[in-house]
Amino acid sequence: GDDEGGTATAAAAAGRTYRVEVLREEPLVALIRNFAGKDECRALVRAGGKESAMQRASVETNNKAAAARADVRRSYTSSIQLHYSDSKGLVSGLVARSFDVVKRLTGYDFGLEGQEALSINLYKDLGDEFRLHCDGPCLGEPYTPGERAATSLLYCKAAKRGGATLFMRDLLKIVPAPGDLLVFSYRANRSSPAGSEAVHSACPLEAGKKWVATQWYREGVSASFPAAMAEQA
Repeated sequence: GDDEGGTATAAAAAGRTYRVEVLREEPLVALIRNFAGKDECRALVRAGGKESAMQRASVETNNKAAAARADVRRSYTSSIQLHYSDSKGLVSGLVARSFDVVKRLTGYDFGLEGQEALSINLYKDLGDEFRLHCDGPCLGEPYTPGERAATSLLYCKAAKRGGATLFMRDLLKIVPAPGDLLVFSYRANRSSPAGSEAVHSACPLEAGKKWVATQWYREGVSASFPAAMAEQA
């Protein structure tokens, strides 16, 4: 069904209180319904560029558990590099709010500076999908400061049918609505090895469109030690 199990809790960020559905405690999988308003999503979609200009996505080189075959990922992509000094902008304010709430939910100290660009993914063709993969460590690696430690997915357009997010290990199926924010981390805590719990997929699109803004969170990066340097360290 469309309803996920789990417990509800509250999280406060930037003066707002959110109802958080904790779908798994360790490693965390949590869903915040209606995190972004319609105006914020419209601004975010505009910032992501025209659909016709988006590039066909490819599998990332730092995704160690991904298969090398090109058909692992079928979607369109662009990116948004934010200037966080523009705190009054709808998009930068929304992203800052997501960092605040993800820090509170995961316990990691994620700062805005030095992070990767916001990755935009559009699923619009029948069968568009992203097969099982992990965004960061998931093969038993120890924690390394500067690595990706958590992900958030902000759904600004939701598929009419298909397109759910699925976590293989616990068979967690998240059916999003526009404005929902999904947050998950890759390990129970810094001293735990990264396991397969964070392996997930975007189920094939069957009808409609799905537009998702993905933010990867790294602890220990900064303007002088950005994500690109941390990746090479």
